[in-house]
Amino acid sequence: MTRQPFIDRVACGIALARPTSAARCAAAALAILLSAAPGAEPAQGKCAEGDCIAGRGRFEWTGGVSYTGEFLAGLPHGRGALRFPGGAEYRGEFSGGRPQGAGEYRYSNGAVYQGEFRSGKPHGFGKLVAPDGSTYEGEFRDGRKHGAGVLTLADGFTRKGRFHRDRFIGD
Repeated sequence: MTRQPFIDRVACGIALARPTSAARCAAAALAILLSAAPGAEPAQGKCAEGDCIAGRGRFEWTGGVSYTGEFLAGLPHGRGALRFPGGAEYRGEFSGGRPQGAGEYRYSNGAVYQGEFRSGKPHGFGKLVAPDGSTYEGEFRDGRKHGAGVLTLADGFTRKGRFHRDRFIGD
């Protein structure tokens, strides 16, 4: 039996033009959000509560995406929570409107990524847990498994070693 890469089996929970990995799913969802960031066009959303320019508040976009947390220059900046229709949610640190630093992304299908983000993508050390219990714990680069890590499938099959752009390359 050929094993499908773990990260490619985690579903997005948002509609995309083509299949993609879970880590790239988060980046795609955040790109959708950022294209409708506060200050873009008033018709795309509104400040529902508080100070969404330089303080703490809640901003709601048309389509059901919302952000609650700290703002700077009209963008999510500091600690906050970003919620998507269907139940997906990111909680953690933001910088300039994007997840940056420590955070957690909960996918609508139950998968969870906890770890470091850079420019809206998993980057640095993190752990991804699939709904079936499979896990990958290790290094990520630009939303992909990249570097040292351990992949453990729900059936107990384990791979420990180096990954390059989501592919296991050896010990």
